Amino acid sequence: MQIPDIKNLSREELISIVEMLLKRVVELENELEKYKHPKNSSNSSIPPSKDENRLKRKSLREKTGCKPGGQKGHEGNTLKMVENPDVIQKHIPKYCNYCGKDISNLPYEFVGKRQVIDIPEIKLHVTEHQLYKKVCTCEHETSSEYP
Repeated sequence: MQIPDIKNLSREELISIVEMLLKRVVELENELEKYKHPKNSSNSSIPPSKDENRLKRKSLREKTGCKPGGQKGHEGNTLKMVENPDVIQKHIPKYCNYCGKDISNLPYEFVGKRQVIDIPEIKLHVTEHQLYKKVCTCEHETSSEYP
């Protein structure tokens, strides 16, 4: 648009130019409003965690005043040992942990057991691990360990 020389214009022409310019200003301000909206996750690639004034999700659970986890007086449950496991593996020490001597021929004594319960497709498979200990000729007592 070419800028007119306003010195030689009449009052009515000046008023019409001012009205036209005011209309144009209003148009441009309206167009500018589109670009004034801040970017957020719905109108840009900004992640939702960066949105200002984002909605905070509230839990629908009611407060009980209790701490999370098991409460005092709650009886726990644990798996019981099976009387007849499917497999029994004896872990008998073969050498002395102290001096390294071969103790495989010495007598042994039962120390303890644990059971591992594996759940295959249909039937339980229980392995019992039994520990034994031996006393070496150096009088050091060596126990086997659980796997």
